[in-house]
Order: sequence, then C-alpha cells, then structure tokens
Amino acid sequence: MKDFLDSVGPGFCLAKWTQATIHLGVGLTHSCHHTKAHHIDVEAIKKDPSALHNTEQKQNDRAAMLNGHRLPDCNYCWRVEDANAGVSDRVVKSSAPWSTVDKDHILNNNWQRYPRSLEVSFSNVCNFACAYCGPTYSSQWAEEINTHGAYQLPGSKAYNNLAVSQIPNKEDNPYIDAFWKWFPNIVDGLHEFRITGGEPLLSKHTFKILETVSQGKYNLDLGINTNACPPDKVWQRFIDHCAQIESNSSVKNLTVYASAETVGEDAEYIRDGMIWDKFVANIEQLLNSTDTVNVSFMSTVSVLSVFRMKQFLELLVHWKDKYGDHRVRADLAQLKHPTFLDVSNFITPSTINLLLSNINYLEDKPNMKREFGRLNTIKNVMVNNAGNPQQKHKDQLRIFLETYDQRRSKDHRTIFTDLDI
Repeated sequence: MKDFLDSVGPGFCLAKWTQATIHLGVGLTHSCHHTKAHHIDVEAIKKDPSALHNTEQKQNDRAAMLNGHRLPDCNYCWRVEDANAGVSDRVVKSSAPWSTVDKDHILNNNWQRYPRSLEVSFSNVCNFACAYCGPTYSSQWAEEINTHGAYQLPGSKAYNNLAVSQIPNKEDNPYIDAFWKWFPNIVDGLHEFRITGGEPLLSKHTFKILETVSQGKYNLDLGINTNACPPDKVWQRFIDHCAQIESNSSVKNLTVYASAETVGEDAEYIRDGMIWDKFVANIEQLLNSTDTVNVSFMSTVSVLSVFRMKQFLELLVHWKDKYGDHRVRADLAQLKHPTFLDVSNFITPSTINLLLSNINYLEDKPNMKREFGRLNTIKNVMVNNAGNPQQKHKDQLRIFLETYDQRRSKDHRTIFTDLDI
C-alpha cells in the first residue's frame, strides 16, 4: 500500500476522500483525527448537504495530494515515516477496506463524493473535562473557560480560549439539519459509522440513531465513543440498545470506544469527571450483558499517562483473557497537542524506561500483538524526535497543572510524584 500511495505522490492518502469526522455542534470537519478541524460553509450545506464532507479546503487538499504535495497538517504520519519507526496511519487508513473500495474511483476521477468511514459529533455536551481536551469538544471545559478565562501559559497565546462557539441544543442547528437530510442517502454506502462527542450518550440524536439502527438491517460497523461514566440510567438505556442491536443482528459489528490509558487516580486526574471504579464496573457490565459487542479503548499516550500505563495494560490482558481478545483491544496513540503534554518533549532515561517496561511486558503476550506494535512505534518516533527537554515545555506544563489544580481542587504533585518539572 505504501508503494502504491507513493507512486501517486509522497503525500497521497485515501482517507482524505474516504474518511470524515464532522462536529455538527460547531460546524467543523476533518478527514483524519490527526489533523486540525476546519470550518464548514453553512451556505454550502443548505444547497448540498454533502458539503459537510466535501468542503472547499478538503477539495484543495485532495488536489494537492494528487499533485505530489505533502500537507503540513499531516505531520503525524510524516514523523513516523521519516523516522522509519513503523507503519504510519496514512498507510493503515488507506489499507482499510473502506478506503481501498474507492481507490480506482479516486484515481479515475469518478469518486462517489461521500465517505465510507463517517464519524459525527452532535454537540460538545460532556460530563468530563479531560486535561488535553478543550471547550470546543467539552461543555465542562467551556463552562470553566467562561468562568475563569483561558489558561495563561508562558511563551504562548492564551490556551483553550473559546475560539469556536457552540450552537446551543435549544437552537436550530443547520449542520444537524443537513446531516439528517444527507444520512439516509449515504448510509447504504457506509462501511463504518461512528458517533463521538462531547459525550455521545448525553445527546438525544445518539439514541435516535440507536433506535433507528435497532429496527433495521445495515451492512456496516457501528461505533459509539463514550467516557463510560454517564448517569446510571443513561448507561443502562445504552446497554439495552446494544443488546437489542446484537439480538436483531442489525449491524455487522458493534464497537464501544471507551476512553482510558491509565488507572486509578492517574486516570481520574487526566480525565476529570471519571470515577475509576465506576468506569471499570460499567465496562464489565457491558461485556457481561452482551456476547458480541466489542470494546476498544482510545488510549492517549501523554506525559501524564505513562506512569501507570502498565497497570492499565495488565487490566486489558485480564479482560482479553476473560472475554476474548477479539472483543477487547486498545488503540494506543501518541498525543501531539498540546505540545506541553507530548511525552516526546520530556524524553528522559526515566520516561524511556517506563515505555520500555510497558513494551517488554507486552512482548510475550500473544493476544496483545496490536498494542505491542502501536506502543513500539510510539517509542521509536519519540526517540527519533527527542532532543533535550525544552524548558519552555516544562514551564508551560507546570503552570498548566498548577492552574488546573487550583480550578479543580486537585494536586498533581501527590499523584505524579515522578514527574520532573
């Protein structure tokens, strides 16, 4: 696949055509979670709902890729490829069936103009305010910034300022209106459909999707992102829908994407709003209540998550042994923004040893080959790109954590005792 992509152009990636994430609450989209989201023209979607995906910027980016350009915004993959650190997501995403199905259509300029892998967010309503998130994607973050203002970090612009306004749920939303017009026309061509947030289980539109899907037959994989700690009644309602979709064989596969990468008080600090014991209990309730529903953990490797990541990996092994490794997995990804949480900017013998300990633990676990490969790639990229830890990143992280602690009644010093800033 890499040879094929490079034969078209060194920056060519099928995901720019075949994959889309659309944040309907703010009118933003991107074709890959590694790239920055950009604005959707509200007038364009009134004329043609497909402009939710086919924005002017994406069309320009596609033309640039076909003309041999590497897009700067795709630097997550360039870091992997230039370091010869493993297989980049450009290759992984382009190799997926939902990409290869349109390969010839794209090259022959007769592409159908809709994504095969679609992820949507209906709003930023969320009961969490994760450390690396922000007001665009979390209502809890938005409330904090509205009350206390942006984080003032040394040597940088105000961090997490309210740059994008959320359309309130009580108001008409032209992006959601366009989605419901567009969705019936594209659903039969989708290979994957995924709902994200905010916290998707706090949106009525998520349950509208679940109710619609449970009453039909769809030749797609359905995914729901969740922090797995909504109100108890909401979680039970969600499990009931999952069980019904499974019972009716409404979709090919149903995967719940839960957010976690470390354990205990470390996890509760990073993902502010999480109750770790409740999170574990809810995941086990879901797995016990269904037979085929999969759980995939969205695991973000940051400077804060490395200290107890091994305990999380041990829990993952336990769940794989108990429920089957085909039902449980983790998608480990290196955080690159904000840079003061990027572990590459804090490479020390201690952090390298922590990562090597995790990699060594996974090496002889036959049901953890995927996680081993992902973590090893992250380690290779980090080592290749690491220089001496920059004082500005330490200063920014220190001020960020001090502000975070003050506003949220936390104390990072008692939790991350080995953090050297």
